[in-house]
Order: sequence, then structure tokens, then C-alpha cells
Amino acid sequence: MVYKADLILISLLVLIWISWLFGFRAPRSLNHAVAYSFTVFFYYFLFRVIIRNERISSKFILNKFTISAILCCSIIILDWVLINLFNIGIRDYFVNVENNSANMLYFQRAFFYSVGGVAEEPGSMALLLNIVVPLGLLNYSLDNKQNKVIWLSIAYILALFCLFSTAGIINAIVAAGLMMFYNLLRSKYIRVKLSYIYITILGFTGVLVLIIKKPHLFANVANEVNQKLFLSTRDASASIRTETWHSSLRDWQLHPVLGNGPGFGVDSYGTGYHSVYLTLLADVGVFALALFILFLFIHLLQLLQLPKSVSFFTGVALIATILHFAVVGDFYHAPFWILLILIRMLNIENKSLPATSNENINHYSYL
Repeated sequence: MVYKADLILISLLVLIWISWLFGFRAPRSLNHAVAYSFTVFFYYFLFRVIIRNERISSKFILNKFTISAILCCSIIILDWVLINLFNIGIRDYFVNVENNSANMLYFQRAFFYSVGGVAEEPGSMALLLNIVVPLGLLNYSLDNKQNKVIWLSIAYILALFCLFSTAGIINAIVAAGLMMFYNLLRSKYIRVKLSYIYITILGFTGVLVLIIKKPHLFANVANEVNQKLFLSTRDASASIRTETWHSSLRDWQLHPVLGNGPGFGVDSYGTGYHSVYLTLLADVGVFALALFILFLFIHLLQLLQLPKSVSFFTGVALIATILHFAVVGDFYHAPFWILLILIRMLNIENKSLPATSNENINHYSYL
């Protein structure tokens, strides 16, 4: 079945290839156009065909996200403990190719090293973590396994600290706050699970202990977050992002409708524009950006129609990702596209239930 969002996504691909045709036509541009097409057709359309033909349920997908969440949190926390407390780095055993580092190892912070988990660097790992863990929490919540909700939430908070990605932490907090506020608006009464109260108390207690015991550590951490959040020139990554964002707006003005061609930012600056939205704007034009935003908005509307118990966790995952796309340069992340498919599956399942029981999705229907 073809949905409105599918037509929008196909239209976006058509614009990308038109932009390539009239763009700078370098080999790298073709690579990026093919990468866009591969991502959409394989991660989105082909995955849906497989899910439908194999009759894969949303429960199955949530179980896999739960396993991923546990593994990712465990690896991140273990790596952080080993490098900071025992000076043992395990990451270089997995990212070295012929004695050359394939990507970063560890980032030096004020008083510790932050780790990259199973991704290229902390920011990318935080983006993925903000998808897989909320969906793992949703799985446990639907199964009424509140103890596991608490333990996975604690691991989630610790893992985000070990990554120490400002965008990852801020996006998760903002996404959770927005979904709590939205669910509060649609509620006739307020009902808070005891496990959420425990998690909140533990979080505030941990921050309070840190402030009292390690005031200098807290001050340095707060200063680093402040520099990244407000794009201070004293912070290297914030300064680079500011420069590339300005470049993207200048480049977009050269060809505002169809852009300069897929991959133009990477070809011109090496690092690209450090933003999915500005990359689409400068590379393939304003209409392509508008289509992508509309595509995301449709899935967000589908999410908001879900029961509160389901929309909160899926909302945290989707909104955190949408926010994170402002500071990363691509959307070639399979978990993101599977999240969109899952939202549609949950929406279909919710509509198939009687109105009196739509607070409890059985998540065994098929796409």
C-alpha cells in the first residue's frame, strides 16, 4: 500500500536526481545521490516489504531494539570505566585497520575521557542511543516490567554521561519534556507510574551529590555544555559548526531552487555542513528540504495519535532524532528508518483496536 508519506519521499528522491543532473556532476555527487536512493529504497521501502512478507510484528522489532539498547549501554559504560579508571582502551582493537585508526578513539574532557560506543564518535552514538533505548523502554513498559524500565533508564542516563554528547543529552531532555507536556495536555487526570518517580529522584540525587562532592567537576562540565550549546568560538566543534552553517547559507544562495548538487558541501569543505537540514538546503535546494520536513511531520502526527503510554517513548526517540539532525550531516541510520516504519505499524494496530481499549496496543498486528 502506498501512503502519502511515500509519495513525498519519492518526490524528494526525484528532486535529488534532478539536482545531480544540473549540479556540479563530480563522482562524489553521484555517490551521494546513490547513497540517498539506497537509504530510502532499502532502509524504508524494502524493509517494509520484508516485514509484510515475513509477517514480522512490532513486538519482534521492539524486542530487537531492546537487545540493542542493553548491548549499547553495556559497551559504552564498560568502555568508559576501563579507560578512565584502569587506563585500558578496548576501542582501538575494533577501529584499527592495518595499524591506522579508522576513526576517533576517545575524547578528552575536563576530568575524563568520553567514549564513542559502537558508532564513529559520541554524537553519532548518542543519536542512535536516543532511538534504541526509548524503544527498549517502551517494550518493557508495554510488558509491565517496571523493574527493567528502572534499570534500563539508569543505564541510559549513565551511557549518555559516558558519551557526554551535549546534543545527545539536551535533545533527550527536550524530547522527554515536550512529550510529557503534550500528554499532560491530552490527559483528563495526571497518572505517574512509581518507577518514573524513582528514576527522577535518583537522577536529581545524583546531580546533587555531584555538585556537593565535586563542585569543580560540575562547573567544568556545565561550562563545556554552555560553550557547545551557544556555539562558542572557544569550543572547536562548535566553532566548526558555526563556520560550516554560514557556508551552507552562502552556497544555497548560489542555486536556491535545485541546490548545487548532492555532496557539494562534502566535496567543497571535506566535512560537509554538519546539519541534515542545511545539507539538503545547500545541496539539493529549498523544495527538497521542505519535502523532507513534511515527511517527518507526517510521521510525527501519526505518533501523536498513539495512546499516551506508547506515544511518550516513540516521541522521545523521534523528536530527539529530529533535533539531532540539526547538528549531524546525514540520515543514513537504519534505526531511524525502522523507527518510522514502527510508528506506522503501531498506528495501524492502534486504529484496529476498539476505542475502549486503545490505551493498550497488543503490538502483534502486521504492517
